[in-house]
Amino acid sequence: MSATGYAYAKRLRYYASEEIDARLSTFLNIWVMSCKLGRVTGYDAGFILPNIEEDDLEKRNVRSPDVSFGRADRLKKTKRDFVELVPDLMVEIKSRSDRIKPLEEKIQLFLQLRSVVGILIRPLAKVTQEDLILGRQSS
Repeated sequence: MSATGYAYAKRLRYYASEEIDARLSTFLNIWVMSCKLGRVTGYDAGFILPNIEEDDLEKRNVRSPDVSFGRADRLKKTKRDFVELVPDLMVEIKSRSDRIKPLEEKIQLFLQLRSVVGILIRPLAKVTQEDLILGRQSS
């Protein structure tokens, strides 16, 4: 149970997926911080996404990529709550228990909502063009 009284189940991942997540987050964050480009977050950071369907206006659409990046001009300081922001970069890392289709659908949702880049990392697969999904160019 959380400090706010809400019960939730924490998603546990297999070691290989988490190791990739930690390394990618570390290397990306070192580069982003040294160039003051923005903020990098891990899979516990929640983003409140715009609702796509009008009948969902009452619900908060909170999603969490495994790794994400938001430009500094879009998120000037750290928030204590979920942020209303679609990250510029989002990464999903397939764990052994994940299915590909839901991960691809999640990436497509973020791209539809204006993420610039979505990446699917499949640790046990050979890298193919399908593993990198590029979104629209930012305007």
